[in-house]
Amino acid sequence: MVFTYRRSLCERLASGELRDVSAKAKGAGYRWPLAVTRTLWDDVEAVPPAHRQTQTAKARWQHLFVLTAAAAAQVKREGKPSAEINVVLRTTDAPERSREHVKTLVLRWEREDVEGVPREIFTLGHKGE
Repeated sequence: MVFTYRRSLCERLASGELRDVSAKAKGAGYRWPLAVTRTLWDDVEAVPPAHRQTQTAKARWQHLFVLTAAAAAQVKREGKPSAEINVVLRTTDAPERSREHVKTLVLRWEREDVEGVPREIFTLGHKGE
């Protein structure tokens, strides 16, 4: 039997490994608590220079929240632990139709007790994180 240790949600939020974007997501109509990995946060916030005329970080977040909301509803409805989402997220100045812009993200429904109180939150990050 192999045991793996995964740090708690509180530890990951405190260390900055996860960033709570619940308030930002709620403003876009998202209904559940949501945290994203530091890597995904950096990718969404860093709009490549060639795309700054047509994209803003705020618009990128709103697009991500809309896609994530549909996946979250499916995860909750079907009782799944996670779902994969393919999104177009330009992180480089590669040509417009480049496959490099398509990212696979994983949305996980995580549950743990924090001082006897159950906490549930969706976490979103790049596949493999």
